Amino acid sequence: MNLHSLLSGAYDLHVHATPDVVPRRQDLVDLARRAREQGLAGMALKDHTTSTAGRVYALNRFFDGSPRFYSCLALNPPVGGLNASAVESALREGASLIFFTTYGARNHINRWGLAKPPTAFPVPSDYEGISLFGGDGLLHPEVDPILDLAARHDAVLATGHLSPQESLALLKRAATRGVRRLLLTHASESVILSSDFGQVGNPEPVEGFAYYLENCTGRA
Repeated sequence: MNLHSLLSGAYDLHVHATPDVVPRRQDLVDLARRAREQGLAGMALKDHTTSTAGRVYALNRFFDGSPRFYSCLALNPPVGGLNASAVESALREGASLIFFTTYGARNHINRWGLAKPPTAFPVPSDYEGISLFGGDGLLHPEVDPILDLAARHDAVLATGHLSPQESLALLKRAATRGVRRLLLTHASESVILSSDFGQVGNPEPVEGFAYYLENCTGRA
């Protein structure tokens, strides 16, 4: 398998690496070196519990933007859930992607369970999870300030692990608030292929992404 021919100029917009609160397959520097060797154009570094803006700033300085790294914030319990202040802080530091709730979403907990591996991230023991809908069936008022910040900074807004109903309602609302870059995650529609690799039991992210693309294109 010629990894370089598959990955030259490619972007993987969902990658995990050490440091993290759970074990990962590679650390940041090894990941970046491997991505550069194989000609990737860019990667988005995701952490479910905090902003990756600081790590990404250092990587882009050290590797001179080749590949280019992009930072994320996921709206889970460690950052206060639907917390516009956390979003503003991350965006002002340079974050490019804002993920709505992932492992802390009520939809995720109902389907997967609370704090179960491989998503055994910090969460209160009696946590019921975040739903975007209030008792009236409408989006919570905390959503709009987050959307307005994403629009102001021209950030990518991703749906995380919300239910399909929540995701669609969020995307529609985001469009009315001026958010231009919308990413529906974990769906089987028109898609951006990303690996979500970095776990200890999986291949290195760059190699795994190439294997994934090779099988998708029928070149295996």
